[in-house]
Amino acid sequence: MSDPFGNIVLTLSDITQVIREVFGGFPDPRRGKNTHYKRVDAGLSAFSVFLMQSPSFLEHPRSLEQTHGENKARTLLGVHEIPTDNQIRTLRDATDPAALRPLFSCLFNGWEQSGRGDAFRSVEGALRVAFDGTESFSSQVIHCKHCSTRRHGHGTVTYFHTALTPVVVKAGSDKVIPRAPEFVRPQEGAEKQDCELNAAKRGLDV
Repeated sequence: MSDPFGNIVLTLSDITQVIREVFGGFPDPRRGKNTHYKRVDAGLSAFSVFLMQSPSFLEHPRSLEQTHGENKARTLLGVHEIPTDNQIRTLRDATDPAALRPLFSCLFNGWEQSGRGDAFRSVEGALRVAFDGTESFSSQVIHCKHCSTRRHGHGTVTYFHTALTPVVVKAGSDKVIPRAPEFVRPQEGAEKQDCELNAAKRGLDV
């Protein structure tokens, strides 16, 4: 996907601005007066979990509100008010993961344009991509049209979501560069259930 934001410099300020533009376009499922927290604040609060390497998503919003010095979510990211973890999930769950693809694309393009990608290229000048699968949801009751299914011998069905998370890797390096995840989900017109191999092909445009 082409980069809709143009060239960016990989500074926290520029990255935050791109994140704001993407998160500001997320759908809002709330109705009536239950719109106190902004979608951008919810998105940036979720992003700050990874930026600050918090070990717990549940405790992270609370720890940000502690009065040990300045609140970094506000000073670094410009978050106006920090929603609770449940409020963040409510706003996040209404968003198609594809809405985040422009963000991944923009940051990856910025990384390459900065010249940092050259150090990751192999002898042939190619970038090596590794895939890892992760199951993000599983239930025998709750399900949606995007679920994969696992049928058991006693007649029950487990519904689950799986995604492939591609990263650019380099031998000997402890750092990786993330790309947009590719979800395993039913494909229109396909007779067989989707699988990780097909998802990997879609992610690589094979």
